[in-house]
Amino acid sequence: MMEGVIKWVLYLLVFATSYPVGIWLKKVCSDEVKSWESRLKGMIVISIVLIGVILFLDFAYKVEVVLSLLYVILVNLVVLRKK
Repeated sequence: MMEGVIKWVLYLLVFATSYPVGIWLKKVCSDEVKSWESRLKGMIVISIVLIGVILFLDFAYKVEVVLSLLYVILVNLVVLRKK
């Protein structure tokens, strides 16, 4: 019981880092973001498709893989955000 709670708290902490990491990447790699915009959008689409496929599969690390892909999506969305 407690192990499951600790695991989900760690997942939330990792997701909380996606916003600062995205801001940092946008600041450090501003030139690359402009030239890689279509590739980053492609990574978002591919990650969404992979999540859809993975949800129908049955293997041991499904949750971890889906959460990793969600992290990639969140970081890319922050990097691509216009502001």
